[in-house]
Amino acid sequence: MIVDMDVLGLAYAPGVPAGTPGGMRSDELFKAVYLVGNHPKVSAMDIVCLDPFRDVAETTVKSGVQVMLRILTGFIQRRGK
Repeated sequence: MIVDMDVLGLAYAPGVPAGTPGGMRSDELFKAVYLVGNHPKVSAMDIVCLDPFRDVAETTVKSGVQVMLRILTGFIQRRGK
């Protein structure tokens, strides 16, 4: 699975190369990647389009970390079933 951080709106991810207004909110992305991580066919993840040099107050980097944690949470909870 590839998570493209460009999907987030500029207000939520100023550190993406091709951000536009009107993208997803961070909480929507976090819920989506959790659900994907919980799916039995998912075995890998890659986060792309995150530019820490463009980031403001590490907002996008922190969202990227949350994406990683949410998908891993879904994966771990799936293994416990």
